[in-house]
Amino acid sequence: MVLREHALKLRFWPGGRGGQSVDINWDWIHACGHLGIGELRVEDTIGGHNNLRIIFFKPDTDKSSPDAMPLIWILRVLQKKTQSFMQNEIVIFKARRALVMNYMRNQ
Repeated sequence: MVLREHALKLRFWPGGRGGQSVDINWDWIHACGHLGIGELRVEDTIGGHNNLRIIFFKPDTDKSSPDAMPLIWILRVLQKKTQSFMQNEIVIFKARRALVMNYMRNQ
């Protein structure tokens, strides 16, 4: 439940609703940031785990409703101390993004 609360912080995207933002530690993943894939770094210890990363995907959304909160898809949660990702992790992130994109097209 605590991890979900951290992930929900992404709903208050910086600049999202009238410039509202939350103090969250996130960044785009360099190898796939152009695809809208980023990471939220959770600094709390949750269930005995620390250095948790929530890998998320933020698709381009419809701008017709300025009050709508951004849609964020969680692709993976992992424990990681280093800043870099291995190539197989990047492949997994991109594949999961493709699954989300396919789902969104079929809705």
